[in-house]
Amino acid sequence: MRYNLYAITDYRWDTQTMLDKVEKAVAGGIDVLQYRPKNIETLDMIKQAGSLQEIITPHNIPLIINDAVDVAKTVDADGVHLGQNDMKAKSARDYLGNSAIIGLSVGNMQELKNLDVSVVDYVGIGAVYETGTKSNAGKPIGVDGFKALRDKILIPCVAIGGITLNNAKALIDNGSDGIAVISGLFETQDITETAINFKNLYNKK
Repeated sequence: MRYNLYAITDYRWDTQTMLDKVEKAVAGGIDVLQYRPKNIETLDMIKQAGSLQEIITPHNIPLIINDAVDVAKTVDADGVHLGQNDMKAKSARDYLGNSAIIGLSVGNMQELKNLDVSVVDYVGIGAVYETGTKSNAGKPIGVDGFKALRDKILIPCVAIGGITLNNAKALIDNGSDGIAVISGLFETQDITETAINFKNLYNKK
């Protein structure tokens, strides 16, 4: 699976805004879409996830659901992304099956101890830089912190947290298999062009 441009939705958007932004990102060539809902009813999550699938499935872009394993199961999403305080990865694997993509957030060496590479498919490392889209992201670990974790992980790793076109290359150069972006993609003037430019950072490696 290709993780290069890993787009994440912002829970603060209304549904139509989210769909419009995602369509533009798809046109720019995103590789993965993570749906990150918050503070809405489960039925609304299911409806939004289904609408996203209608946009991305024809382009063979996987849909990953953040945290909500039950929603992922209901809509037959491609997988889930779990934080350290969410359902255990092994439980999610048992529930979703062997074909599901399971990601785990890791932000320090202590959290790395919770990584079971026999269960998890990829790791989200961060927050690398300051981010305004996740209040509990923790103190930024920087490029050096990212590299220290990345060097100890044998499965694909995606960098996350405050990443923009201006600072992404340092992470790519230090082994990031993907760049996870919210504001750095979706709050730019031309989402499609920004997505293309992110992809070009990998294409020029």
